[in-house]
Amino acid sequence: MAALTTASRQIFAFSRDGALPLSRFLYNVNSRTHAPIFAVWFVAIISSILGLLAFAGPTAINAVFSLVVAGQYFAYSVPITARFVGRRDIKRGPFSLGKWVSGSSTLET
Repeated sequence: MAALTTASRQIFAFSRDGALPLSRFLYNVNSRTHAPIFAVWFVAIISSILGLLAFAGPTAINAVFSLVVAGQYFAYSVPITARFVGRRDIKRGPFSLGKWVSGSSTLET
């Protein structure tokens, strides 16, 4: 249930920003429940389809898990790499590592 909630919130946030192909559809909020039920159903259906791959055999589901792990490593490394390549000053928020940010970013990659 927690994964469904998290994924549907992410889908809704990306749709709000127009970052997904079906953003106009997924961004709708139900007027009665005040919840993004289209985003929730979208995540539930996609999760069910991916769950059906388990019946195709261990090779199919292991390929999906491997792609997910590789995608997460790529998603984490892109902003860190962009920070080093861009060399632009970043406006600091209320929490900052200060001079330790370079060392921690190197360790994270």
